[in-house]
Amino acid sequence: MVSERHDPEWPDKAMFAALLLIVGGALGILVEGLRQIATVKSGLPAGILDQYPSWLSLLMSAATLVFGILSLRAQAALWGYLGALTGLFSLAYAGLVPGLSLLAISMLIKSRMEGEETRDDGVTLHPSMWPDKAMAASLFLSVGAGVILVQGVSIALNSFQPILLPDSLSWLAASLDIVAAIAMLVFAREIYLIRRPVLGTVGAVLGIVTLGLYALGPVLALIALFLLRLAHKENEFVKHAADVPIPTSAPRARRERSKA
Repeated sequence: MVSERHDPEWPDKAMFAALLLIVGGALGILVEGLRQIATVKSGLPAGILDQYPSWLSLLMSAATLVFGILSLRAQAALWGYLGALTGLFSLAYAGLVPGLSLLAISMLIKSRMEGEETRDDGVTLHPSMWPDKAMAASLFLSVGAGVILVQGVSIALNSFQPILLPDSLSWLAASLDIVAAIAMLVFAREIYLIRRPVLGTVGAVLGIVTLGLYALGPVLALIALFLLRLAHKENEFVKHAADVPIPTSAPRARRERSKA
């Protein structure tokens, strides 16, 4: 069912899915690549993720990154589904990459339901009118939330020590991380819908103070803050607000130039 107000020349959800796969694949390559040259302790969860071949995780993560790039460049859902499939089979980053792949699949399905133009037909839309920086900030908040969620669950399973609190309060550290991760996911959705930018700042602060996996969470949060700042400077939250109709003349003109 296609939304009446949706412009099929605005493939925002498909773009978001491709970016998720790119970031997920890059994180998988980083973590699983380290396993090839160093001993990395992993206990979340015990069993298959500990026994899964790290070289296979690395290979599948690399494929996820490549398919994500192809999906973004071609604005085609086919490459996105292939990237999500390899991301699921990677089992990389203690399950974080498969989690991002599932989120990408949900976005691709929504893209299909809303009638976004995601066929690999050689026609691409110039991204100059996309709310790209706000959407990218939402992406980094979502990935940061996944990192914090991994940390919280790790602490709850006694496979990761609390960073700021003593071991005797590990239950509190795990609870705070899980609550912060859920809040960041909610805030990321608001930013994705180009509304309530202040929530993006709050989410980024949560990503910094929770110190997700020591440095990764804060780095992702700082990138999100930087992108939010750029989005403000370019008035993305004014030009692309959810209650403002999307102009159709400019995209149509850009599409004609793409065909030419």
